[in-house]
Amino acid sequence: MKRNIIFLVCLITLLSISSCKISKRPAYFDFETECLNTEGDGTLTLRVWGDGRNAFDAAQQASKNAVYDVLFKGITKGLQGYQSRPLIPEVNARQKYMDYFDKFFQDGGTYSEFTSLIDRRMGTSKYYRKVEHQVKWATTIRVNVPRLRQRLQQDGILQK
Repeated sequence: MKRNIIFLVCLITLLSISSCKISKRPAYFDFETECLNTEGDGTLTLRVWGDGRNAFDAAQQASKNAVYDVLFKGITKGLQGYQSRPLIPEVNARQKYMDYFDKFFQDGGTYSEFTSLIDRRMGTSKYYRKVEHQVKWATTIRVNVPRLRQRLQQDGILQK
């Protein structure tokens, strides 16, 4: 009788231990754009995250995110002592100029004129697999803020 009770206790313990699963959830990632460096001409080097079906799509989305953050959100993380306000301080500017920015941010759109291909180092970028068919990449991108500001002024989005 005593052997049966010990056997049952051991069996229940083994079953409860084997049913415990190790969580495959990743550690916390902060997906906020951060400033890595500023150049004398006003160009920003940013660490930006992007989603896509593969690394190329994710890097292209990261370029869009970099320009979007410079335009509408500002950069508050990264380089110590550096904070930039949004290039377009107007509230709801994205909605107000929706037609302009939909064309601006389409694949192969105008936004790509203001990002540098030279600083995209995908080999050294962090990689995070989000779901089976979706990946998230962090990549380093340089954004030419003075040229971007000049273009928006020419197009009537920003006041001079």
